[in-house]
Amino acid sequence: MRCARWTLVWAFSAFAASATAFPTRAADEAQISAAVAKGAAFLAKNQAPSPNYDGGSHGAGSAALAGLALLEAGTPPNDPALQNIARLVREKCLTTEQTYLLSLAVLFLDRLGDPFDVPTIQYAGVRLYAGLTAFGGWTYNCGDQLGPVEETRLRALLQQSSLVGRPASPPKKDPLPPSGFPTPKPAEKKEPAGERPPSRLHPEVARLYLLVRQSIRAGRPNGEGDNSNTQFGLIGLWVASRHGLPADDAFALIEARFLASQNRADAGWGYYGGAIGGSSTTAMTCAGLLGLAVGGGRGKEQLAEPPKDPKTPAGPNDPFNNPKKPETAPAAPLGANGAKKAAIEAALTSLGRALQASKQGGLNGFVGLGNAYYMLWSIERVAVAFSLETIGGVDWYSMGCDFLLPAQGPDGSWTGNEYGTDVNTAFAILFLLKSNFVRDLSRKLDVKDPGKTELRGGGSGPTFAAPKTANGSTGGEGGAKTVATTPPAPNLPKVTSDDPTTEELVAATGTDWSAKLQSARDSKGEKFTSALVRTIPRVDGAKQKQARDALAERLTRMTAGSLRMMLGDADVELRGAACLAVAMKDDKAMIPDLIAKVTDPTDFVVRAARASLRALTDQDFGPQSNAVGEAKAKAATEWKKWYDEVGRR
Repeated sequence: MRCARWTLVWAFSAFAASATAFPTRAADEAQISAAVAKGAAFLAKNQAPSPNYDGGSHGAGSAALAGLALLEAGTPPNDPALQNIARLVREKCLTTEQTYLLSLAVLFLDRLGDPFDVPTIQYAGVRLYAGLTAFGGWTYNCGDQLGPVEETRLRALLQQSSLVGRPASPPKKDPLPPSGFPTPKPAEKKEPAGERPPSRLHPEVARLYLLVRQSIRAGRPNGEGDNSNTQFGLIGLWVASRHGLPADDAFALIEARFLASQNRADAGWGYYGGAIGGSSTTAMTCAGLLGLAVGGGRGKEQLAEPPKDPKTPAGPNDPFNNPKKPETAPAAPLGANGAKKAAIEAALTSLGRALQASKQGGLNGFVGLGNAYYMLWSIERVAVAFSLETIGGVDWYSMGCDFLLPAQGPDGSWTGNEYGTDVNTAFAILFLLKSNFVRDLSRKLDVKDPGKTELRGGGSGPTFAAPKTANGSTGGEGGAKTVATTPPAPNLPKVTSDDPTTEELVAATGTDWSAKLQSARDSKGEKFTSALVRTIPRVDGAKQKQARDALAERLTRMTAGSLRMMLGDADVELRGAACLAVAMKDDKAMIPDLIAKVTDPTDFVVRAARASLRALTDQDFGPQSNAVGEAKAKAATEWKKWYDEVGRR
């Protein structure tokens, strides 16, 4: 099963004339930057070390959310407030069953980027995986799959490297691998029969995963859960899967949940799932849309049948929402297997109507659940994940800015009648920065904003706001926030080939083209790589782009040594695809190789190298499109300087 990140990087390179998206008025950029800076200063002060520090209004959960906002705002990881948050989150993550905290801990630690935290992220991900209910949702707690003795032992191992006396450097006598764990003795490995432990998980976390797998064979937990917990749980599980946690079955179940529970009356979603349902709200409709995107993100086209007659969950005790349980069930769901596109289009229409009403009648009047800050972040997550400039013809970002900028207090905070000032402020900052925690998610969706704009990505994945630059600002060329688009094809001459595989590909059309392209992408043998390279300059438009994507995906199976050879190949297409494959593999060890390609003589390869470097580092030192030799050399110097001072660590 193909990881969706393999098609991400083509959406990264913001160099085409049409690259600028999510536009804001030029006069607003300074206001937005100032608002973010003031909000971040408030959160940093709020989360600073103190004798009575407890994380904020919702403990470690709100601390993790504040930490995400601070990191997105450009606060360095060694900032005292972030280090304070990290200590609390690492500790509480290992002793909690709360869905919100586990999910936010995964997002924060992933964004913090400390390799010592990877086993803890994996551990929290396994807990989320275990807590998914039979109806594809989450309740407030993820339960406990371990006995007290085993749980204490595992947590002690995690704490050994992640929490207690974390060394500045590994000890000399007993060096630790990058995960921070001592290598277990072979005799300690006890694998449940019938399954092999996932190779990318730490051995102890892999044992827990296999125990959970054994447990869920007898059935996942009963109850359908609620869509507020579920939207946090599914994002946390997605991010944890990037660290080696296998969860394809969970994502298919999530997708089935939202297809089965979409309200027929308005094509949205309510707080609960299908058996209870309830009136649709803006935030929960966003949860449903994100669930369809993330739930199907692992490429499963055959969905599991949704379970029947799930048990009614206990009354909500949601730290973010506390809605009343509806007394009647909704009409039959719209969604069914094979109807995902229709379900998404219908939900976008519903969401567009909500935004139109919000624009006319005032944002606070259409919240429906939670508060305006929670709703805005829900809208932002959907819009950025799907790369929508508008929803229902409404410029969602400008609408949100028009609400947020005047609402900020003199101290930099945003207050409201829900959640706490720290949580509201974090939501506001994440909205203003267009933060995207599932940016490796690539959905091949051929749908449009029913009101106006086509979903960018139809075949190449989502686009999103540009990462932080060297000076902490956002945006690409020209200073405005940009989204990336597929790098334009180099001007290559049309060539012919007498290779049968190439000729079959070039001549194929329709479903035959799709089948032959997939075969060339997946089949073993050097001839298929060569066939894709030769096909690209001989086809046009969508077929050329699909062939280029297939080549990059194919190269992700190559070793680092093979990719290094391809980076130096004479063929421009092979060099460009190799650049993208490095980022698709998330191989940060090859960052120096990508830096070397920033000075490639072909602009197409330079753009691919820059796109991949941005994907791997969240930094951007250029060069701009069509840069000359001096500008490329300067950019390479800046990349090397950053890597030597920061990236290498």
